[in-house]
Amino acid sequence: MMSKDDLLKAYRYFGINFRNYILGTTTFSLITSTTISTYFPISDNFLKITLFLIIIILCQYLLLTFPYLLFSRHDFIISLFGYIILSDLKLVTKYSSLYNACLHVYRSNYPIVSEMFKKALILGIMGENLKEVLNSIAVSQPSQTFREGLQALLLEKSLRKKEFFRTYEEAYDIYRDLTSKIETKFSILMALCFFTPIVVTVSVSMYFREIGSMILILSITIFLLSIVYLTLARGLYVHRVAE
Repeated sequence: MMSKDDLLKAYRYFGINFRNYILGTTTFSLITSTTISTYFPISDNFLKITLFLIIIILCQYLLLTFPYLLFSRHDFIISLFGYIILSDLKLVTKYSSLYNACLHVYRSNYPIVSEMFKKALILGIMGENLKEVLNSIAVSQPSQTFREGLQALLLEKSLRKKEFFRTYEEAYDIYRDLTSKIETKFSILMALCFFTPIVVTVSVSMYFREIGSMILILSITIFLLSIVYLTLARGLYVHRVAE
């Protein structure tokens, strides 16, 4: 399970202000819930309140965890290409300048990382110290191995081949952990989609007259949860890392 520290780390990586993001997601959730529950054709107030709360929880969960999902994907991709990128940087800087090494990484079109080095080159051309810019990029990296490797290269420390290959091991561990979490959540969603309408029909039919509306609400909610979460989490499989 993701912790608050994991979420905060993802927010810092993308430069998201935690308080402002919470305020924005809460406002969006309230507006969405109010609009849907107001215009949904249900006369029973209890059912409307239930729908209102379900949509708020759903929106909040999806919006708050989306940066973490994207952060995890970046972590995996950067770890996957870390060995190649660090090797390229080490080789080019050995025979040429740091600027040419950054230019080589940018032109290699590595997912995510090439765009970072493009921004570093632009800042370097504008007069900023290229080493300082790259160090600030290294500090913000989600991949610990790539971060430490890049910082070591900037400090002109020697890195052994074994240390480079740690990036592959890190990528594999991240991939295994993420796919395990996704499979667990998908199993829960499938169980909810199958059993919830049945359980609700049997258990609350004696209490609610508008049982059809209740089942419809829950079915729509579960369907939306499944579709949206599948869409958000699909990138974590990363069978095709290049976009």
